[in-house]
Amino acid sequence: SSSAFSPEDDLLEIWFPAIRDQDCAIFLYQDQVWLLDCGDERAATDIVPLMKHLGIRQVDKLFNPHPHHDHLNGLYSIDAEIPVRELLICFPEDETKHMTAAMEYCKGNLIPVTTLTDESVMGMGDGFVTFLSWLKSSDLDTVNNRSAVTMVTFGNCSILFTADIEYQGQRSLLNAVEPEHLKADILRYPHHGK
Repeated sequence: SSSAFSPEDDLLEIWFPAIRDQDCAIFLYQDQVWLLDCGDERAATDIVPLMKHLGIRQVDKLFNPHPHHDHLNGLYSIDAEIPVRELLICFPEDETKHMTAAMEYCKGNLIPVTTLTDESVMGMGDGFVTFLSWLKSSDLDTVNNRSAVTMVTFGNCSILFTADIEYQGQRSLLNAVEPEHLKADILRYPHHGK
């Protein structure tokens, strides 16, 4: 059988831990490990064994789409077992008590924190894998609607992660971003399903 990839191509592996209500995904590419959404403490009890099974020894970048406990509090359990090298956030460090606690933890454990801005783009490895995050809702919207929406691309393949955006956040995104840019091969439906 023929394949779209040659044997020497670097491939992107994406693992989705079997947890509910988070965008959690593990990305493996060119010896780098990136984690989108670490869930809460309960979710981390499923994420850590999967990462160990995959032979993961560290998380190079952990993306937090918004500062609610169910998308952030898994940081502590994951880092205790598999060190996190950098935390990426998109909200003020004092947005919620969970974010404030995470910032204190990162400071105490020497984990650098980088704040993403609207339309931040990051390249993984040689840059063939990219992460583009949109922050299009107004500051007056709920924390859920202000979640980072992230498009992950690998060549001409794409996945759109929508975190916790609800109706208003979806409307804001559609009003601010050309529909063509939001087309994806796979849509990770919003956790609240509204």
